[in-house]
Amino acid sequence: MKGYIKHIGIGLSVLCMVFLSTSCEKDKLIDKPYQKSENQASVTTILSDDFESGLGKWVIWGPSPLWMWTIGSAYTIQPGAYSAYIFSGGSSRDSYSYLRLNQDISGYTNLSLSFYFYNRAYGNYGNVDYLYVEYSIDGTNYYQITSFTSEHSSWALVSDLSIPENTRYIRFAAYCREGGGIGLDNVVLKGMAR
Repeated sequence: MKGYIKHIGIGLSVLCMVFLSTSCEKDKLIDKPYQKSENQASVTTILSDDFESGLGKWVIWGPSPLWMWTIGSAYTIQPGAYSAYIFSGGSSRDSYSYLRLNQDISGYTNLSLSFYFYNRAYGNYGNVDYLYVEYSIDGTNYYQITSFTSEHSSWALVSDLSIPENTRYIRFAAYCREGGGIGLDNVVLKGMAR
């Protein structure tokens, strides 16, 4: 009986040693500081445009010269002096004007877009111009990500709008409904290099 108890005692000692050793190894893993892998990409700011230097980072296109994106100082996000805007003055109904980023962004993944905008009502009818955010994977065909078709009389923030994978170009499309115009400011595009 004593021999049996002795063997149990030795077995328990071995188990305790294994348990303590394993616990120590776990503690080493827990205490080890996190190290970022060299292959792990980080988020990069691809674009940050407050339009203080004009529209040089963008390509502007539209069929009507009366409905075209430009810069102005009437309505801006402080402390800046300028913003991009478009206003028809009650003409060019049903026309589109496009503001496309002049940069191929297909080398990035996990894209997100943030910006401020407004689209004010105009006249007795309360018409509002529409703003669309669109993307293209081939540079020719564009697809809608989101739209703003109700009035935003003051600056509204759109934060971290997700852009589909494999996007090559993004653009803002303004659709004229003889409203009070559309403003755009502080556009920020972020992503991770492939």
